[in-house]
Amino acid sequence: MLVYVRNLLYMNLRLPNKRVSSLLSMVNYLSFILASPSSSTIIVSSPAFICFTSFLYITKYSFGSKSSPQCFFDGITKDYLRNIIHQNHWDDPKMVALFSSALSPIWVSKVLVELKEEPKEALEFFKWAKSRTGFSHTTESYTILVHILFHARLYFDATSILKELILSRSVFLGFDVFDMLWSTRNVCVYGFGVFDALFSVLVELGMLEEANQCFMKMKRFRVLPKTRSCNALLHRLCKFGKGDLLMKFFNDMVETGIGPSIFTYNIMIDYLCKEGDIGTARLKFLQMKQMGITPDIVTYNSLIDGYGKAGFLNESVCILEEMKKAGCQPDIITYNALINCFCKFERMPQAFEFLHEMKVRGLKPNVVTYSTLIDALCKVGMLQVAIKLFVDMRKSWSFS
Repeated sequence: MLVYVRNLLYMNLRLPNKRVSSLLSMVNYLSFILASPSSSTIIVSSPAFICFTSFLYITKYSFGSKSSPQCFFDGITKDYLRNIIHQNHWDDPKMVALFSSALSPIWVSKVLVELKEEPKEALEFFKWAKSRTGFSHTTESYTILVHILFHARLYFDATSILKELILSRSVFLGFDVFDMLWSTRNVCVYGFGVFDALFSVLVELGMLEEANQCFMKMKRFRVLPKTRSCNALLHRLCKFGKGDLLMKFFNDMVETGIGPSIFTYNIMIDYLCKEGDIGTARLKFLQMKQMGITPDIVTYNSLIDGYGKAGFLNESVCILEEMKKAGCQPDIITYNALINCFCKFERMPQAFEFLHEMKVRGLKPNVVTYSTLIDALCKVGMLQVAIKLFVDMRKSWSFS
């Protein structure tokens, strides 16, 4: 307990707080005595130990109990707290006394535990405490509230609190939000979804390395994220060009037993095709079919575009035919990709064949279709054909 208080005081030194500095030397002295070789009890000041012992302390004592070390908090019951919150009597003497103590962060956590069956009241109290001058919530208070809100299915509020915690300065060196969530998980009958929420928030905030580290801890404790959450990280890794981490995370995901979805494979195949790694993209394509996942139009379009841009035009056409046989109908994106690839390699007759085919299928060429063809025609010196196509485009008014 003394170690927790000592670390708590160090953490609060980041804010001006005269109450804290007056107790710091006393706490250090007492903790030195308890940790001395002559003492039968050795206190270990690791983050996990600190969180564990403080949580035991918080859940052990009850407001209104004579065993409470702070006698001036006697009489503060759940009903008492509820009345204060409902009536906005924040200037109540007992509440003022609570926040005049250097141990107020501990007591705030205790209040939250007492209000675990009143999630909205707990949130209201948390917000009020945060607004008090000179007070700052501990990471522990945040995670306790997150568990309470998540258990009550107040997912939006729980996620907002997680974001606030991660973006605030409440995450100190040596402390990890996942560790705190795990240590305080018994506040309510917890579900693993709260850890998935943490993972998703890290991804949403663009903290991709941290999200990967969170995943490794989730993997170790067998509280795995949802496939949808993993897809979000894969998408972000693609967007920011983190190819090495992308492949590693995908492999870890599969090895852990998280089943990839069609969206997972579409993300991977699209990225690999854009990077020109057609061989690996093809392997992923075969892998997904072996797993019983049916490719969709996004899968086929990525492969057609990837093969075509790499110069494998015949393979692009083969993918198109396979797509048709599978009952997946080509769309405007499919034909634009084919036309672009054939124009790129100056295969103009075949490009116009695809233009004709798409019209037969009832697909109207758009501005991308026309501009691709006109640009290619100009490059190969077929200016008259380019002008005619431009006139046809203006007449049709069908491009968007």
